Amino acid sequence: MKWNQQKNRRVLVIDDNRAIHDDFRAILGNGLADNVPLDEAEAAIFSEAPVSSQQDKFEVDSAFQGQVGLEKVRQALKDGQPYAMAFVDIRMPPGWDGIETIGHIWKEYPELEVVICTAYSDYQWQDVIDKLGETEQLLILKKPFDNIEVYQLASALTQKWYLGRMAEQKREELEKTVRQRTQKLEKANDSLNREVAERKRAEEKAEGANKAKSQFLANMSHEIRTPMNAIIGFSEVLTEEELTQEQKKYAAAIYNAGHNLLALIDDILDFSKIEAGRLELNIADSSLDELLGNVESLMRPAALEKGLKFAILQCDDLPERILTDSDRVFQCLVNLAGNAIKFTEEGHVYVNVSIEEIDYKTYIRFDVEDTGISIPEDKQETIFDLFTQADGSKTRKYGGSGLGLAITRQLAELLEGSVSVSSEEGKGSVFTLKIPANVDVKSQPSLNRYDTANELLGEKDTKQLAEFSGRVLVAEDSPTNQMLMRTVLERLGLDVTIVADGNGAVQKCKSQSFDIIFMDMYMPNMNGYEATKVLRANDVRTPVIALTAHAMKGDEEKCIKAGCDDYLAKPINKNKLAETIRKYLPSSKQAFVETADSAKS
Repeated sequence: MKWNQQKNRRVLVIDDNRAIHDDFRAILGNGLADNVPLDEAEAAIFSEAPVSSQQDKFEVDSAFQGQVGLEKVRQALKDGQPYAMAFVDIRMPPGWDGIETIGHIWKEYPELEVVICTAYSDYQWQDVIDKLGETEQLLILKKPFDNIEVYQLASALTQKWYLGRMAEQKREELEKTVRQRTQKLEKANDSLNREVAERKRAEEKAEGANKAKSQFLANMSHEIRTPMNAIIGFSEVLTEEELTQEQKKYAAAIYNAGHNLLALIDDILDFSKIEAGRLELNIADSSLDELLGNVESLMRPAALEKGLKFAILQCDDLPERILTDSDRVFQCLVNLAGNAIKFTEEGHVYVNVSIEEIDYKTYIRFDVEDTGISIPEDKQETIFDLFTQADGSKTRKYGGSGLGLAITRQLAELLEGSVSVSSEEGKGSVFTLKIPANVDVKSQPSLNRYDTANELLGEKDTKQLAEFSGRVLVAEDSPTNQMLMRTVLERLGLDVTIVADGNGAVQKCKSQSFDIIFMDMYMPNMNGYEATKVLRANDVRTPVIALTAHAMKGDEEKCIKAGCDDYLAKPINKNKLAETIRKYLPSSKQAFVETADSAKS
């Protein structure tokens, strides 16, 4: 059997429970249609005829003890029909357990992809690593397992095995070609020019192989993204249906895993583009305030979910606008802030923004400060290398591919900036990103991220008359925003009640009635989306106005879909606030905007 002509879908199940074998045969015996575009992409890369997409079933073989499983593996190798993967139970009395079985099999057949099946293992993960070593060929499947999960694992791992064998075959062919040509070069000593030309041709072929690898990586990533988008989209739809708590947990797990995989794919694509020199920058006039607001809106909910304080702090007079690729700066900041949140269990993550002059050139400096795990001094430079983490055990706990910081450094250098780290044991770390402003900072208007709040509050005007009359509820977790909303709304004549999360809003609406509810969408305990759905389920028809700093495309539609009647993006514009209130409460005075303008004049 040639690997490039037929995919290997042979699966070995090693388990002492006959019912488990029946389950695997029922799941893997029916199958689903292969991904035709993926097959065609692989065929194009390896210059082979397209593989038939009708092989939608697995060939499942059984062994009820580890020793028997090893014998089956040996026989399969002898027959030239090796297994692509194995599902191995962790407990199989009275013989070898799963770990011993895998160790014996890998000594004779190290290419086998393995999934450990367990309900409660006698082994800690570190024990497994100590016995089997760190490897990308080992996964864990918790019992009871989901049918789709089993099928996806079998599909992905047999595909991985197949591509690995294909790569080995191509590498052997290439090595054979290189050996043959090297021998010819050694023998063909007729002229120095011929030798130089031959070496040049070899270099060109090596460059072509590198480009083919990058193209293959891009094609594979694209093909993976297509089904993953559907998985994420439908899992999100499921979370909005009437589900049990257990079902919600499964749907959320699928959704989060899909997003993590897409993030990894994006990192791989960026890496391949940078490596191939095809990443293009879009240097343009950019709003620094908008950039920082987008970072805050994305990172703050993740920090709140872990109980961390998160803030973006302006430490200098900053220009309103800079000349840069704001998307790539945003990517760098999200990578750094995301890492800081991931590796911090308690305390805070702050992004301190300042100005720094280096060789008569102005840079915007972002110091991402955390109180998380520290980084040893001898690792502080290597963590920016590809596929490198400071501590492998921390990576297993927190996750990560080793690409994020490497990509951040490469992007920073493409932007003619830099990234560095300082860390102190017991105190945390500070990652510093410096990006050239590329503008005359002195001629730029100064940015003040607190101007919006000051403008909204305005100068105290005892002559301003209240425009509205009614009771409003504000659900907002930030004490500063609570104070701001209370001040503005009371000046408009409204009676204001404040709660700190969605659960508080639900409880207040059970005992009191309100004319309007202002709902922050990102709060701890119960967020605004969940609270609004509960209120609607409880037949509360009070108008709900969503408040969020996550003012990205499609966010308003998401709020409306959750049951909100209207939407206000932070920072809140006073005119927009008054206009929105006017939709739901009658005005007893002139419009708020006209009153304010009259007072100023």
